[in-house]
Amino acid sequence: FLTHTMNRNVTVILIMSMLLISELAIFGMNKNLTQPFVNNLVSKAASSQGIQSNSSASNVGYVKYTLDLVNGTLFNGNVPNVCTPISPLALAYDPENGYIYVVGQCGISGIVTVINGKNDTVVKNISIGQIIEGIVYDPENGYIYVVGQTSGFIYIIDGKNNTVIGNIFVGLLVNCEILYDPENGYIYVSSIYLNSSIVFVGGLVVINSNNTIIGKINIGMIPYAMTYDPENGYIYVTTSANTVVMINGKNNTVIGNITVGECPKGILYDPENGYIYVANYASDTVTVINGKNNTVIGDITVGKNPYGIEYDPENGYIYVTDSGSNLVTVINGKNNTVIGNITVGECPKGILYDPENGYIYVANYASGTISIISTSPLYTITFIENGLPPGTKWSVTLNGTTKTSTTNTITFEEPSGIYSYVIGNVSGYITSPSSGKIIVSNKSLDQVIIFTSVTHRVASTTSNEVISNTSTSTKHIVSTTFSTQPTPTSVIPIELYLIVVLAALVIVLVVLFIIIRKR
Repeated sequence: FLTHTMNRNVTVILIMSMLLISELAIFGMNKNLTQPFVNNLVSKAASSQGIQSNSSASNVGYVKYTLDLVNGTLFNGNVPNVCTPISPLALAYDPENGYIYVVGQCGISGIVTVINGKNDTVVKNISIGQIIEGIVYDPENGYIYVVGQTSGFIYIIDGKNNTVIGNIFVGLLVNCEILYDPENGYIYVSSIYLNSSIVFVGGLVVINSNNTIIGKINIGMIPYAMTYDPENGYIYVTTSANTVVMINGKNNTVIGNITVGECPKGILYDPENGYIYVANYASDTVTVINGKNNTVIGDITVGKNPYGIEYDPENGYIYVTDSGSNLVTVINGKNNTVIGNITVGECPKGILYDPENGYIYVANYASGTISIISTSPLYTITFIENGLPPGTKWSVTLNGTTKTSTTNTITFEEPSGIYSYVIGNVSGYITSPSSGKIIVSNKSLDQVIIFTSVTHRVASTTSNEVISNTSTSTKHIVSTTFSTQPTPTSVIPIELYLIVVLAALVIVLVVLFIIIRKR
């Protein structure tokens, strides 16, 4: 049609115009003009991933910090190889000042380390001249009571100034634990003492808020740990006879016992389901007791040598320290199944939940440290590299932690917060963005990092010589005085090329239309 309606010049013009448009399109493709579209697709795919870790899915927790009790150093994450002369055993929380009190042994002496729960720093070390073990806070008078293991004394610490203000002699103490009963305001101390017949017996010493011994309860065996059930008002005591003895707190009488596993240690009341959980040290199990009828529901297999046990009211989980396997086993109280494990320091024993900051504190007896567990959900931060040849090594530093990869992704797991990041230099490339901040707000997110190839031009101003760049094996011209600046390659957006191509096409069509009209 064109050859019959237009003259030869018009045909030539049209053909040349179409060739020009084709050249523009081919030139744009050779310049990687489709890269913005690719980047956009990568970004959309990344934002739709929604990757989360197992920890965030079940919210079992992770070690956020490790606290060195000697010099007060706070490490990020779990640091199991720290070893200090202090061997922490038990912990107590004072809601008046927000401090955590840690009972520790140092040789033949005892030390109570005071930790500020707001910033997890060591406030003070209180020296006590005897080996100590149990500890409890009395909300009635605001005092902290510490049990001497062999001295026979209870040491009283005033939480207002963190000083020892007195002591109470209760008798020979072995495997001493201590409990506060909020119903009657009494303190119960597990001990071995002389009865009226001058015979050593195992039982509980009862102390009132005036720091006066008001009675002793003979249970006929060595008592260990205790817990209080507010539903029935009973005190449950683990004993050396592989039983749990029940005591009525209203009249301080023994009302029965329950057979559990071997060498029961820690014991806990779960206010959510009303069950009693007993850590059986030699059986590697946790016995579950129904507090309504005081019958055993069953046993849960945990790690080696379970010792301490604690309840987290935020997620409803039970945390058990496995002193023989350096783990904390997490149990879901709704179905009494193990849902996870958290690696901590060596020989974890005591464990405590801090209601103010929501952290769980674990006393690592052999490491001399405190593992601070956060149960806040972890979210995945994924950095996606685009532009590097396959197998190229690159790195990201996020919140002080550096990770490298030869794939196109680097991932971190962090709770909600604001984190700074820096992308490591890759020879021959510039990055965009090279640094910035990431805001994690209750969901996983991704950050695409674009690597663009650069051309190094070095200007010579005096005498020149040729040297080889060992990192890239390319030649550069350098001089004794020079300035090197990377020059980015010219990348023209595809939108601009499309506009040029479309404009050229429109012009050709307009010219064609005018010529046809004139003829």
